[in-house]
Formats: sequence, C-alpha cells, structure tokens
Amino acid sequence: MWLQHLQRRVMQLLLRHDQKLFQGQFRTFYVGSSLPTLPLLQFYDRHLKLQLFSADLLDDILPRVRTQWGLQTSQLSLNEEAPVRGEIDWARTIARTLSESPDQPPLRFDTRLRQQSMHIPENVLVVAILLRFRQMVQDTLSDDQREETLSNQERQQLVSIDERLERELATPYTRPLIEDARTADLETLIPQVSAQLHPGGNPYRDLIAWWEHVSALYIGATGNAAEQQRHLTLLSKRRDAQMTQWLYELWLALEFLTFIQGAPEAHLSNVIVTCDQLRWSFIWEKRRFHFYFQRQLSSSKDASPSAWQNMPMVQPSITITRENPLKIEHKNTLIWQEPPFVLSAVFPIPEHEEQRLGEAIQRLLGLMQVQRAPQGALCCPLVIEPEPGQDISGVVKPEESQYANSVSTHISLTLYKLAPDLSLDHLQKRLHAILFQAVVSLPERVAPACHGFMLDVDSINDSNDSLQAFDTVCPKPHIGSGVFDLVHSKHHCGRDPRVCHIVGQVALPPRVARVLNMDDLKLQIDKLRDYGAASLLQISDVDRENVAEQLSSQILHSVGSMVEQYFEKHGDVQSQEKYLREVFGDYWKHHLRSLAEETRHILLSGEYVWDEYEKSGLKDWAAPAIQYCRALEREIKRRIYAPKRFDYTIKEKSWTLGTPKLLYESREGKGNNRFNWDLMVEVATQSGVLPKEFEVIMKRLYDEQVSNARNDLAHGKPIDKQRARKLREIIIGHKGNGILCWIAENLDPDREYHP
Repeated sequence: MWLQHLQRRVMQLLLRHDQKLFQGQFRTFYVGSSLPTLPLLQFYDRHLKLQLFSADLLDDILPRVRTQWGLQTSQLSLNEEAPVRGEIDWARTIARTLSESPDQPPLRFDTRLRQQSMHIPENVLVVAILLRFRQMVQDTLSDDQREETLSNQERQQLVSIDERLERELATPYTRPLIEDARTADLETLIPQVSAQLHPGGNPYRDLIAWWEHVSALYIGATGNAAEQQRHLTLLSKRRDAQMTQWLYELWLALEFLTFIQGAPEAHLSNVIVTCDQLRWSFIWEKRRFHFYFQRQLSSSKDASPSAWQNMPMVQPSITITRENPLKIEHKNTLIWQEPPFVLSAVFPIPEHEEQRLGEAIQRLLGLMQVQRAPQGALCCPLVIEPEPGQDISGVVKPEESQYANSVSTHISLTLYKLAPDLSLDHLQKRLHAILFQAVVSLPERVAPACHGFMLDVDSINDSNDSLQAFDTVCPKPHIGSGVFDLVHSKHHCGRDPRVCHIVGQVALPPRVARVLNMDDLKLQIDKLRDYGAASLLQISDVDRENVAEQLSSQILHSVGSMVEQYFEKHGDVQSQEKYLREVFGDYWKHHLRSLAEETRHILLSGEYVWDEYEKSGLKDWAAPAIQYCRALEREIKRRIYAPKRFDYTIKEKSWTLGTPKLLYESREGKGNNRFNWDLMVEVATQSGVLPKEFEVIMKRLYDEQVSNARNDLAHGKPIDKQRARKLREIIIGHKGNGILCWIAENLDPDREYHP
C-alpha cells in the first residue's frame, strides 16, 4: 500500500510542478542519467510526451497537412459504351468507326478518364503516425487502469486526446488508408517521403520532424535493445528495493518543494533541474537558504571537496545550506568551510526493516562525519510514531554518561516518521519541524577574529608536566560553540593558516598584559614590535603600507594599555599634570576645545614613564614616545575625522596618524584622496581656521615625518632618547608650540564621538 501511495503522490507532484516550477524541464533530471530509471519516471515521461506533443500534432501540423493533402492524378484510355465515364475522344472514335463499320453510327466510344488517388506515400505516412500515436495514448490509459496513477482530470485529458485522434482517423481522406498504414514500415517510409518533398516549408516535413522528436525522447538507457533486456532480466529483482528507495527520496524532495511553495514568506525561487539534481532557493525566518537534492550514487560536479585523503568527493541525497556559507581560505587553499544540514531518507523493505534502518543511521552518521556536519535528520516510514503533540520520533546522539570530545558532544541525528499515506496536515507539520531544525543548525556566523588567551606558564600538576608544544587556547566561535584548538603563540598565531583563521588580517596575537616593573614593560613592547615586523614580511608590497598603518595602530594601542597599567599601579602624577597644564593652558581641561579625558590620561602616563625612563637608564624609549603619538592620533581623529566621518571615503579603522600625510601629498590631485583632503579643509574652516593656515600645520606634520616615526615605534628598532625627545617636542613642544597644542586650540572636537 505504501508503494502505491508513493507512486501516486510522486506522479501528482511531478505533473503539478513540471510546467510552472520546472519550466517543462524535469525530464532533464533523469534523461542521460547513468542510474537505472524508475518505472514511474518512464510512465511520467510517456504521459508528458502525450500531453505536450499532442497539441503540436492536432492543432498545428494536421490542419496544415489537410490543406495540402496529396493526390495522385492519372489518365486511362478506355473504350466504352454509352453512358461513358470519361471524356470522349471524337477523333479516335470516328477514325475507329470508319475503319470498322463505315455505314453505322458509333456504338462504342474512345474516352480519356482522369483519376485521383490518395494512396500515396505521404498520406500513408500521416495515417501511420496517427495510428502509432493513438496506440501510445491507449497503452498509457491501459497502464493507468492497472496502476491507478493518474487523477481523474489527468485521465480525462488523455481520453480527450484519444477521441480527437479517433475522429482524425475516421475522416473520408484518412479512413481508406488505414489498412495500408497499419502494415507500413515507418523506418522505410520516412526516408522515401523525405526524398520526394520539395525544398522549403512543408507540413509533411514538419510531421516527420515532430515524429522523430517524439520517438527520440526515451529515458537515458544505454546499450542496444538486447543489452537492455538482459540487464533488466538479471537485475530487476535485485534493484526493486533500490528503485523504491530512490522513489522515496524523490517524493521527499518534491514534498519539500510543495511545502515551501505554499509558504508565501518562503519566497521560493531559482528552481533548477539538471541531470540527477534538483535545487532551489528559499527564505525562512528572513534568511536565505539553498536546498539541494541529488540521487544517491551519482557523481556531482557541485559536490564539496572531501576533507579526507584518498576519498572521492561525496554528496548526501539532500542538503540545506545558507546562501553564503562561511569559507576559510588561504592563498586559494580551502582551510575550512561551513558544513550543511544533512538530510537522508530510507525506505526499508518490511522483512529487513530494523537492519536496514540501523545501517541507514550508521551510514548517515558516517556521512555527517565526512561532511563535518553536526546536525542531520533521517526520514523513514518505519520509525516509531512521535509522542502526541510532537513531530520528532527520536534523537541519535552520544551517550551523556560516557566521555566524548568537545566536537562529538554537538553531533546529533534526528529521526522523523514520514510515510506516503501520512495526512497532509501531519506531513506539513513534520516538514516544518525539519526546516526549523535546519535553520537552527545553520546560524549566522561571526567573522573569524582572535579570541585566544594565554595559558599560565606557572601552573603545576601532579604529573610535573609543563607547557611546551602549546601555550594558548584558541576558541573558534565562527565554527561552533565550544570549539577550540591548543596552539603556540609563536609558531601558530598569525603564521599557520590551518589553525589560525585570521592569517593575513591585521591582528595581534594573544598576550598577557602583566606589567609589574619597567623590565616587564620593555619585554612586552619588544614582543609586540617583533611580531609586527614579522607580520609585515608576510604582506605583499601592494598592501604593505595600508597594513602597516593598521597594525601600527593596534600595536601602539596595546603598548599604550600596558604603559597605562604600569602607570596606574605606580603613578603619582602631580608633577606631570602640572607640567602639562602649563603646556596646554586652558585647553588642558576647562575650555570647550580642551583635550578629551582619555587623551589627558594617555599624556599623563607618557610623561610619567618618561620620568621613570630618566631614572632607569633604559635605552629603548619607545614606551613614552608611543603615548605621545597615540594622544595626537586620537585628537586628530576626534577633531578632523569625526565631524565628517559619514562623508569620508576612508573607514574609521583605516584612519590613522598616517592619513593626513597621505591626503596632504594628494591635495593637488584627483579622486578620493583629493575629495578627502577638501573635507579636512572644510572641517578646519568650520572651526574658523583659514585653509592656508591649516595647510601649514599639515605640512609640518608631513615634514616632521611624525607618521614614519610612529611606524618605527611599532615595527622598528629601539628608539633612543634623542629621537624620542624630538618626537615629544614636535607633538607637545614647549610653551604650547607643539602640533597637538595647535589642534587643541584651533579645532572644535566632536563631543559625541568616542573612538
């Protein structure tokens, strides 16, 4: 009973969707396939041919044939008595009478009789094709009478075609040719007629082309007839179960298509039919997904590359993916890709149902492992009925009382009972449950970023093990919750794309910001600068300048944070604050244009560390110099970038201390840089600064090469005291002549902007 329901439902769905959703192209799903053809698809193929091609024959070709119905004309010479049938040839009649009986009037007449006959090859061919096409219709109706596959409406369509063909064969010009047409050999007759036709448009030629088209539309079988017959005889019994399995999978895919089409919010689109494959796009909960169906055991050009060695590409029967699944690639090498939601189906034969179901579960779990898919579903008509009010029959997952690694604990396989005779209401509820599970298992993923943190090297254990190969935990929330790797910050972070998924991005490695004394501060600064220098070596010359700017900002920010941490633990800044008040005057704190609190904090920590360096005798003065650069960069961003931040073509994260230098160089040019320079001048003008005056300050920033010094602080060699002092004088100066002092005095800040 299930198989009968299954066949009827698949046929109904195919006939429903073929013209609208499949654009009449569903036949490409199985024509040319290397897989054995389902008998139902053969029946469907024949039904489609009858429906689609009968209109061309009956409504177009035959009416044109009737207007040019061929007749063969001949003349007979007769000698007959009155009344005669032909036209009398008086000359011959008189000559013969004078010769035979001169004294008698003619009693017999010589006549010419003109005859027309429809028994010509062209007409016999028309009737022969009509007879064979009608036989196809009657065979289909006979098969349906046994299988009851078609609906009443579909059956009536075929009956109407049969009746029209019967009327065509009963006309006066076709009925006399039926006996000749029954015995005619089309393979011999078609070449004979084709050779007699005149060049140009001809309805008989169109009829021949139509019949050849209809005859050629067979299922994609290979080999000669004897091979096919032997193949079916030897393998039909063994393949009955597989045929039913494929039919069940096709039914499941078509039911999903019907369900999604009936949900207006799903916005079904891009329905594509290719050999052995169906695919479409849909929207669910305002997110876009792709649905793929592929017959098992068939090769797929679209199959995902296997993540396993010595294993061919694989593709589950049904997968659902996000429209743009996340991929991690490095130099055209795939590192990781977002797994799909895997859906499979099994239609076990009753006598081996438990064994077949167990094998299907194990096979799907293995496929999920190959696909690295944590979530999947298996549909089967023989699993247990779900509890009342539930749609799930069960969940296959690791035993919670036994140990499993962090990845294995997230793997689960949900069982759904889907039978062909299930009521439409229950069927749609379970399809909805499967889609809901798929959507939940395919969340929007965060972009790869560094979430690592260092392991404590001072930790101990009873086994006296120490950290050697790993010193960092690297969580990967873009892959999944609880997914992490153990890595080494020196060997893997920013260097090994297999475990570090942000190689090539501007990012600093995990670090411990523990600064207890000046030596700790120097050590941390050296580590960051070494990392920055090594990272730049991996960047191409084209991107190096832009990456260097962004990496410098991150290094300076990180160093600044450690300087401030040291300052907060040890600092007494009364003397430093007094000095800075003298330098900036009212613009230190109380004026409307005064420095931001964060900027003041940065400058205080820089001055404090400067004084500490004076006492310590350290030779690398990068720490205080970095703070002066950070303070200048922050105020430039707050007063020049922020007021027009939505108009600049430069993104916020790319706006650094080097940006004004770049725009100053391009002030006479064209394009985006000139546009951004003009915006800078406009911002200064709104604060009451003359364009020439603003240009002088930018020229000073350019001439003094402040941005170059900033990059050297982040990536270069140690900075001696003399160079650090020069940078300090350029930025804050003495008696308010530094660039930062001018900016604070002359440019209005955007008080709503907090970088």
